[in-house]
Amino acid sequence: NASRGVAQAAGDKPWLTLVFRAKKAGRLSEVMGITSRVTTAEAYDEALQTVALGLTFVPGEENQHAFVLEQNRPNPFGDQTVIGFFLPESSEVTFTIYDTHGKVVMQYDRYFVAGYNQILVDAADVKARGMLYYQLATGKYTDTKKMVILE
Repeated sequence: NASRGVAQAAGDKPWLTLVFRAKKAGRLSEVMGITSRVTTAEAYDEALQTVALGLTFVPGEENQHAFVLEQNRPNPFGDQTVIGFFLPESSEVTFTIYDTHGKVVMQYDRYFVAGYNQILVDAADVKARGMLYYQLATGKYTDTKKMVILE
């Protein structure tokens, strides 16, 4: 399976596209990312101003018609996290975050277009901490994953 990583400054069009081919099963978005662990993860515009840097993973050609919910990045997180997902068709989406007892701690409905989309979760909007579950549901598809919000 091939996946495409697209680098772009926030709100801009992509300026670098990388194509990866996995040697074993798994989602590249769950095993690779950009961190500042070794060197500072940052990019610069033409005026040498720092711009946000991130990777967006897009399903390979053979998966262009599959529903995909990605693991949130970063995970665990303190302030904000991004959840990417791919919809094979435009639809109304219900996004829900549950605590470990099944209590809904955040939920909203929103229309998303077919293709790759992202949801930004701000920890200040979630009324719980620790391990949580997030679920993305359409009329045809549902997937759930775990995430951790730090105290």
